[in-house]
Amino acid sequence: MIKEIAKFQTIDGINIFVEEDFEVLEDYDPGGLDALYQIEQDHFWFKARNHAIADVFERYIPQDAEIIEIGAGTGAVSRHLIENNYEVAVADIHLRGLKYAQTYGITKCHKLDIYQMPFEDEFDAVCLFDVIEHLDNEAFALKNIHDSVKEQGRIVVTVPAHQWLWSRDDAIAGHKRRYTRKSLMESIESAGFETIECKYIFSLVTPLLALRRLVRPDSGADVDPKEIVRLSDQAGIKINPVVNFLLSKLCAVERLMQRALPLPFGGSLLLVAKKR
Repeated sequence: MIKEIAKFQTIDGINIFVEEDFEVLEDYDPGGLDALYQIEQDHFWFKARNHAIADVFERYIPQDAEIIEIGAGTGAVSRHLIENNYEVAVADIHLRGLKYAQTYGITKCHKLDIYQMPFEDEFDAVCLFDVIEHLDNEAFALKNIHDSVKEQGRIVVTVPAHQWLWSRDDAIAGHKRRYTRKSLMESIESAGFETIECKYIFSLVTPLLALRRLVRPDSGADVDPKEIVRLSDQAGIKINPVVNFLLSKLCAVERLMQRALPLPFGGSLLLVAKKR
């Protein structure tokens, strides 16, 4: 349910819970959403992550569940879940991404701040796909998420893995940290959840991420705003079609391997937990 103190207005089909203009943030330019919208349907990384998420949804989330994706960006992951017969609402602090989500046919859109969650005991599943690594106050945000989940409800999370893979691209993307399996589980469980499954993904491309760290180390210097504007190029979002094809096949092989045996490392982590 929506908290009594929460006020909102609906404009162009989007529920506006926060009126502030977040189209420009100190460490993120939402103009990067324009680039994402153009390429994320074909980029190997986004496709592989979508498949990994769909696999855990098939195991743990019933199709009649009330689901919301927070920090949804353009809504591309939710679109993939909808294509797998789930009904998903999306939420983001950026109006631009929500308007892109509407072009995918997503009708439940909320502009909100994760630090001021307007919902309580509302959802069967809350999704945070590459979100919490951006948060300064991760613990407070996860507590808000906990409050918005129904009893025995689920949280599904992806994050970048291994601090030793930290590169300049993490700084440009506005990341605050990368995680190990242990540190992610500790964060989620401290917020009142019980881990069901937590595994590494993008294991077979980890050597390429290690190479990126060597080629593009983070000097610790402040990020130039021009670097943020060029996020789609600087963070490797644009990719050669042949390389993209080969990496897509590599991720498909990993998906088969994961079904037989979870791998002990990877470029990202995928976690499913339930509310205690």
